[in-house]
Amino acid sequence: MSDTQEPFEVSTADAVVETKTSTAKAIAVQGGKIQPTTHHELNYILQEIADGGGMPKRFETAAQQLAAYNLARALMGDRWQMAVNHIAPIHGQMMIYGELPRTLAEVTGQVKEFKVYAIDKEYKEICLANKNLHEDVYAGVCEVQRQGRMMKQYSYTLEEARKAGQYPPMKPEWVNKQRTGKMLPNDDSPWSKYTKIMLMRKAQAIGVKFEFPDALAGAPIAEYDADELPDYVPVKDVTPRDDKAKLINEKFKGVQ
Repeated sequence: MSDTQEPFEVSTADAVVETKTSTAKAIAVQGGKIQPTTHHELNYILQEIADGGGMPKRFETAAQQLAAYNLARALMGDRWQMAVNHIAPIHGQMMIYGELPRTLAEVTGQVKEFKVYAIDKEYKEICLANKNLHEDVYAGVCEVQRQGRMMKQYSYTLEEARKAGQYPPMKPEWVNKQRTGKMLPNDDSPWSKYTKIMLMRKAQAIGVKFEFPDALAGAPIAEYDADELPDYVPVKDVTPRDDKAKLINEKFKGVQ
């Protein structure tokens, strides 16, 4: 039997696609690192990672996957996968959340002390040792010390959250896809579900922003800049496009 295979016909389009795919796969395994050289290769690799469960489902489009990867890579370099799981699109912008801000601070190697906790109205830390887990939370506290600096305390109280309109969280009432002008309690907001965590992460975000702005490289923190967590989906404006245009025209009618 001959080792020579019979020739077969393929279209030019098939050949181009196969070449691109093969190249992308080869790039994906070079030295165990992602080293794409073209936009096509990067998109292909990110989609493969997403299909394998390596990308959060909240990234619904290739553009969002690319934006998340770009931010994660800028923050954590080759360890971008550690960061991408704590990045989310909120209000049209990629934001970091959870423990990633603290991780970025610790990656600098400049953290001497870092502690985040909640306190009750008596200013006692809520913990097992104080036997006050049943007490209502009064504030979140972040104690952080960067090498070469003094220890700093950053806090965020429930009263500050009330003044900022974050607590109790509210949402507009909708009837027949129209806003009624009435506000209702928003039990789905993280400020309702995770009040203590939000206060602690708010304090942590303030501490990282003040003490480690270089580690953030300008990246917004969800709990600080948007007062939200990625599992919170705000009410969307579902007014039909034609009706919305009509409302805008009526509002500015006569304005030159």
